[in-house]
Amino acid sequence: MKPETKKLKVLSYKLVEDQKLDEFGRIKPEFKFSLTYPEFRIKDSKFVGKPEDNFETKLFLPEGEGRKQEGGLRTKGYFKFSYKLKNGIWHICDLDGNPVKPAPECIQSRILTYLDRLPNKEYIDELPLISVITVVLNVERYLEETIQSVINQTYPNLEYIIVDGGSVDGTLDILKKYENYIDYWISEKDRGIYDAMNKGIMLSLGKGRIFLNAGDYFVGNIFNPPIQIPSYIPVKFIRLGKLTCAKLKSPRLGLPYCHQGILFDRDNQFLYDIRFKFAADYVYFLDKYSFNHEIKYVNEDSSYVYYDNFGFSARNFIERDKEIAYIIFNRSGLFYFLIFTFLSLNKALAKIVIRLVKSIIKNTRWVGN
Repeated sequence: MKPETKKLKVLSYKLVEDQKLDEFGRIKPEFKFSLTYPEFRIKDSKFVGKPEDNFETKLFLPEGEGRKQEGGLRTKGYFKFSYKLKNGIWHICDLDGNPVKPAPECIQSRILTYLDRLPNKEYIDELPLISVITVVLNVERYLEETIQSVINQTYPNLEYIIVDGGSVDGTLDILKKYENYIDYWISEKDRGIYDAMNKGIMLSLGKGRIFLNAGDYFVGNIFNPPIQIPSYIPVKFIRLGKLTCAKLKSPRLGLPYCHQGILFDRDNQFLYDIRFKFAADYVYFLDKYSFNHEIKYVNEDSSYVYYDNFGFSARNFIERDKEIAYIIFNRSGLFYFLIFTFLSLNKALAKIVIRLVKSIIKNTRWVGN
């Protein structure tokens, strides 16, 4: 698919005037951090927030340590917003979901074309922007499949942000290859996976946020209006050689659902606590929703998120469970701490036994030959 074809499908809005772009169509450096559009509450390339906000939403990330490069549609003046139907006309919304101004005719036409093709003719008056955030470091082997699963979604209002931790393999070449598909990407050093996720949060403009790491990918069309935010999305992963469905569990005993299957609602209150190296996602969930949350499970028939069960968290399951146990003890008390510890030890023992059996089988085959 050519970038020009893709541009017809998505709802990118050209926010930045031509005189602020250079000969390559990119925002000139002198304007990059001074973009101001009062109708969208944008001042100096930041969204004017509320007094209770704990961080700012930014159009671009100031240069950090070891910045290698950045790119994407934003650097060319194109941005995405949520859209609402008002008096029969689709309007661009601000970050709070308030209609700001009628969308250009080209976007009106794309929305109508998309809605006309939906098999479900339910009345739709909102197309919320969904931010998909991918963090990556030296995993060129898996990145392209992840990217393609995002950009091939039929839902036209997805914002894709990729935060690279300064990869030294072929990751940057892949990011450049999909320059016209990714809304914003950066490559620079970070303080770990959750620091990279926080960068993605501060850059995201979506009403909903979902994290899809390199190696994970969407199967089928995940987002179909009306979109429930927040919600749990079906997740599948490989367990004992079989494709298995993720199940909900009590938030008293860890993250209640697979992180890649949670569509979070936006806020400017919570970031990932980078003091935790393996379980900050659990703390983030508790900070946002506590224990008495009412998040619906959305069943999209055959669509699901494929979760790479052999990734960062799985490889460090002992350290991860130690952090989870600490969090449970401090948030839920001794009773749930003891239950989790018992379950964790059983799982750890099972993994050790499985590895031992595999090793014995492998060695037996080698001796037999």
